[in-house]
Amino acid sequence: MQGKKVIPTTCTYSRDGNLIAAACQNGSIQIWDRNLTVHPKFHYKQAHDPGTDTSCVTFSYDGNVLASRGGDDTLKLWDIRQFNKPLFSASDLPTMFPMTDCCFSPDDKLIVTGTSVQRGCGSGKLVFFERKTFQRVYEIDITDASVVRCLWHPKLNQIMVGTGNGLAKVYYDPNKSQRGAKLCVVKTQRKAKQAETLTQDYIITRYL
Repeated sequence: MQGKKVIPTTCTYSRDGNLIAAACQNGSIQIWDRNLTVHPKFHYKQAHDPGTDTSCVTFSYDGNVLASRGGDDTLKLWDIRQFNKPLFSASDLPTMFPMTDCCFSPDDKLIVTGTSVQRGCGSGKLVFFERKTFQRVYEIDITDASVVRCLWHPKLNQIMVGTGNGLAKVYYDPNKSQRGAKLCVVKTQRKAKQAETLTQDYIITRYL
């Protein structure tokens, strides 16, 4: 880095724990192999706009791909075996929080991220991209506030979402999801009507 200090904004381990990826305020993404020297194994200087906070980097389950959520309102996909340019880039994904997440679906077929909105200017969304094509395949209006955190749990097969106005939501499929939120909405027959209402609000049947 030509002797200059850079400030990391987010970092993560690969699923097997052998690689560590970090994004920095100068726009770079760097990846270290913990079995090698202190120098990065992979380094891309202009991954995102300098001076912006890349809020999330996350590895795919197969370990071959890295997703990065930029403070420049982009989501990018990288093949770490050819770390010389992004595989795909999606723009027009507003983010106003330095911790906005992105994540892979448990089957590695989708990448998900949230979008930010100014108060009174629309809805924060959860946006789904197909990994192979990066086509924007689905989106959900979550609430009239920014979508900041998201987690797609690999065992429960449920998506947890946190928003800028303090809401926490869980999305699931009643047939494919396991336990988790399902225990709250189908606990007793006496709450059947309430459970039915919640189910309609919280199901993603096509992609879970």
